[in-house]
This record gives sequence, structure tokens and C-alpha cells, in this order.
Amino acid sequence: MIIDSTSAAAYEQEFAGELTVGITGLSSDPLGLVFQEGSDLVDPFNEGLAMIKSNGTMDRLVIKWGPRSNVLNLV
Repeated sequence: MIIDSTSAAAYEQEFAGELTVGITGLSSDPLGLVFQEGSDLVDPFNEGLAMIKSNGTMDRLVIKWGPRSNVLNLV
């Protein structure tokens, strides 16, 4: 199975003792979102990111779903 490192770390933690990540470090590509130029969604999206970062939701998601080293400084 080939998956990204964040998902692999989560699976390895969830299935500790049953699953081992065999090969790591092959490559790593950051992910991002793209909006059409002039999209009305950009400002609300950025406001939402700022809100979840300021109210602690982002930190809770990182704690639950993945190691901090795989999370970019978003806003």
C-alpha cells in the first residue's frame, strides 16, 4: 500500500503491533488547496482557517490526526 506519511503515521498508531510502516522517506510532497482567481471562496476560507487556529480547533485536530511535524503553519 502506498499512502502519505501523515496517514501512515495515523494507521501505525491506530493499529500498533498489527501494522508496521516498512519503507519511509521515498518522497514528500506538500498538499494545498487551489481556488479559481477571483473566487468568492478565498476570503471565507482564510477566515475559517484563522478562526480554527485561534480557537484551538487546529491544535486539537493535529493532536488527534497527526504529528505536528507534518502540519504546516497555515495562517
